[in-house]
Parts: sequence; C-alpha cells; structure tokens
Amino acid sequence: MNVDAELRKKPVGIVGSKYQPLDNGYQIAEAVEALGKTISRMALPHAKALIALLGISYIQPFEDGNKRTSRLMANALLMAHGLTPLSYRSVDENEYREAMLVFYEINSLIPFKKIFIDQYKFAAANYAVR
Repeated sequence: MNVDAELRKKPVGIVGSKYQPLDNGYQIAEAVEALGKTISRMALPHAKALIALLGISYIQPFEDGNKRTSRLMANALLMAHGLTPLSYRSVDENEYREAMLVFYEINSLIPFKKIFIDQYKFAAANYAVR
C-alpha cells in the first residue's frame, strides 16, 4: 500500500461511525495547527497528552496511522515531562474503540479519559521512568 507521508488530501471514513473527518487539505492543516497551539498553551502534561491523542485521532490528518501517531505523540509529551508512557496493552480493544467512537460522535472525552487514567495508573505501577 502506497501511503503519502504528507497531510491527507482525500476523504477518509471511520469504520462504525457517522463522523466524517475534514476532507479539505487547508482545513486539515488549520486544524492540526490549532491543535498544536491548544496543546502548547496547556499547563498539565497529562492533559496535553490526552488532548493530543484525541485531537489527532479526531482530525485524521494522515491517510493511515492516525491512532498510532496520536499515541506516539501523547507518549512523547508525557516523556518530555519525565512521565511514564502508556502502552494500552491491558485495554480491551472493543472498550478502546467504543470510547473513540463516543468521542467522534458526540465529542465526549469521558469514556476515553477513564481509559487514559487507568492506563496511566497501570503504567506508573509497572514501568520505571528515569
């Protein structure tokens, strides 16, 4: 599969969701820039990571790999502040997908915030960060 490394220039869909991400390259670029500015203004590293994770997944700026990219960015933000990265290995795949769908459909971060907090507690208890 030939996937472009640049911002997406064509429409994508979310399996199982009515949500339609932006399909205009200029709007996608603006949304990514606005997300970056929002995250940079936030004070708490955990909040930055959660918003990066949900924001990138919501914008869907790339043709493929958006959720993976969002998890990497969230972990980079946590690690930049000396905090434990999250692996999501102990999360039920359906629970994760449902929480993301709730965010896509009604913009409620509550179900995903619970997963994020639970994963942070798990990571803090099980992984060493120096």
